[in-house]
Amino acid sequence: MQQHKFLARVRKALTKHGIIGTRAKALLEEWNDHLESEVEKLVAGGQDRESSYQDACKALGEPESLVDSCLLYTSDAADDSLRV
Repeated sequence: MQQHKFLARVRKALTKHGIIGTRAKALLEEWNDHLESEVEKLVAGGQDRESSYQDACKALGEPESLVDSCLLYTSDAADDSLRV
């Protein structure tokens, strides 16, 4: 349930910034894969799955911050490519 809520908040943040379609799908898949990887590490360390999802979501940060970071990184990369 925690994973579903987290991804729904990410999807909402992406839509708010106008990121839709294949780009949004790719970002959601990437963040979901990262979330799953973190959960598996925690579960392997003896933590139960539900609390592992909670901790992994906290470690990733707020969805709005993730999207802002992504947009900043993309914007910086575009600026760098224009300077060449």
